[in-house]
Amino acid sequence: MRDGRLYFVSAHEKPAVPFRSWAAVYATDLASKETVHVTPQGVVDMSPAVSASGELLAIASYGERPWAFDFQVLETEISPETLEPYGAKTRVTPPGVHCFTPAAAGSGRWIAVATRRKERAHRHIELFDLETERFTSVTSLLNPELHHYNPFFSPSGVRLGYHRFRGAGAPGDSAIPYLQPVAARWAPSACSACTASSRPSPRSTPCRRET
Repeated sequence: MRDGRLYFVSAHEKPAVPFRSWAAVYATDLASKETVHVTPQGVVDMSPAVSASGELLAIASYGERPWAFDFQVLETEISPETLEPYGAKTRVTPPGVHCFTPAAAGSGRWIAVATRRKERAHRHIELFDLETERFTSVTSLLNPELHHYNPFFSPSGVRLGYHRFRGAGAPGDSAIPYLQPVAARWAPSACSACTASSRPSPRSTPCRRET
């Protein structure tokens, strides 16, 4: 939600042709209760994230393609859009990388995404640097054998959270393997809020924690 508008994904409008997703991004003005279709008609868009300024909207887009029966691996792209309906798109992430549930840091430099690399069986959180256009792995260094989804930044942009899933029927216990400060490259100052750590960090640095 940003500036009195609630952004969400809905599948209540039936597509004009078969084998097309119903998913699209909408916005509801909480004062007037008016709902508008934000992204273009006929385009499959998911996982909206609004910038801190309220001027840009990042979405995971399947484009205008029909389903290619890739129900397990979706070939989506992340694009920022102006918040006016039918705004022009600009590609952010490079080709060949499956990116879901983007979250933007308040500084405007970093985007956190959930992605699964070809050489890995688990989905992990990575940071994409908009200046260098490079990815930095986050959760694969902590819990390589667990799935991670839905990254989000704290309002200050100093901390990064995410959801973790071991997988139904997967071996192992339900204990959280790591809940501790980790050096964060994107933050300029130290974080003093890390009080739930099982082991203190050797350096006074910002952290990213599981929630």
